[in-house]
Amino acid sequence: MPGIGRSTAGAILSLGMGQAAPILDGNVKRVLARFAAISGWPGETKVLKQLWQLSEELTPSEHTHHYNQAMMDLGAMVCRRTKPDCSNCPLTTDCQAHSLQQQAQFPGKKPRKSLPIKHCQMLIIHHEDSILLQQQPPTGLWGGLWCLPRLELDACAHQFCQEQLGLQISHHEPQSAFTHVFSHYQLHIQPIYLNIEPISNMVMENPQQVWYKLAQPQKLGLPHPVKKLIDEIRKQPR
Repeated sequence: MPGIGRSTAGAILSLGMGQAAPILDGNVKRVLARFAAISGWPGETKVLKQLWQLSEELTPSEHTHHYNQAMMDLGAMVCRRTKPDCSNCPLTTDCQAHSLQQQAQFPGKKPRKSLPIKHCQMLIIHHEDSILLQQQPPTGLWGGLWCLPRLELDACAHQFCQEQLGLQISHHEPQSAFTHVFSHYQLHIQPIYLNIEPISNMVMENPQQVWYKLAQPQKLGLPHPVKKLIDEIRKQPR
C-alpha cells in the first residue's frame, strides 16, 4: 500500500497482529549500526541491506512485539542520536561502537551533495562618498532588495557602465572574490571596484537606482553579500 514501507509493515504485523516480523525505523537503525559498528549512511543500499539482515537475524520468533517495541524505545530514550546514555544501556557489553568509544561515528551521516557553482561580477561603482545600488525585480534572486550591479563573469564592466549607465570609469580594481552559498547552488562573486567621472543625469533619474551614502546610509534592504562588501569598502581608504 502507498505509504506503507517494509518497516511500517513489520510494525503492523508484530505490534498489531502478533506476528514475527522485523522492523527498521530510524531509532532501530541507530541501535543496530552502533551495536555492530556498521559504518556508512543508512540511506545507502549497501548499508541498508546490512542493517535489514542484522534486524532479521536478531528479531525473535516469539514475543516479537515486545522486542520491537523495546528496540524502538531503546533508540528513542537511551541510544539517542546525541549524548547516548550508554551507562543505562542493556547492550553496552556487546556494543562494538561503545567498545571502540566511537558512538558518534555510527550511523554514518548523509553525504553532502556538491552544489553547482554560478559566477558573477558585482560592480562597486564609487563616486565621492557613495556607491551605486540597483533595486532587484520583485521576483527572482534577492527580489525587491537593493544590490550592487551584477554582471556575467565574462561581461565588460566598462562597456556596461558606459552603455547602460552613462558613466565613464576612471579607475578599475578587482577585489578579493568570495562565495555565497544558497540552498541549491553556490554563487562565486568577483567584486570589481570602479571609480567614475562626474555622474550623468541618466543615473540620477532612474527610480530603480540610488546613490547609497557610505557615511550616512539610507535604510534599504540589502542582501548579505552586498552588506559584506559595503562594510569592507567602508574600511578601505580611497
